[in-house]
Amino acid sequence: MPTVLNLMGIEDSECLGRDIFNKDNGHAILRNGTIITDDFIFLSNENMVYDHDGDLLDMQLYEEKILDLLKELEISDLILERDYYGRSTNLGIQSVSLPGS
Repeated sequence: MPTVLNLMGIEDSECLGRDIFNKDNGHAILRNGTIITDDFIFLSNENMVYDHDGDLLDMQLYEEKILDLLKELEISDLILERDYYGRSTNLGIQSVSLPGS
């Protein structure tokens, strides 16, 4: 959604997702809670933070950012668990179908 809004010239900070044209602050959140950003790598199974050279970093310096990013994973899980998009048709939201489907 953020990419579409960007293309339309609309700014919205409440959308879930990432604008693929905005490469200022990239990150990936893996299913196991591991986080990879431009600045650090958080390995959830070790509960440790490393730089991209493999050097250990001070967890306290990155804890707030890690918790914010893990919140995104939690929100994503809730959307899937509660079947938000499947139930959206019951809320009066029209679904979109691709031609031929």
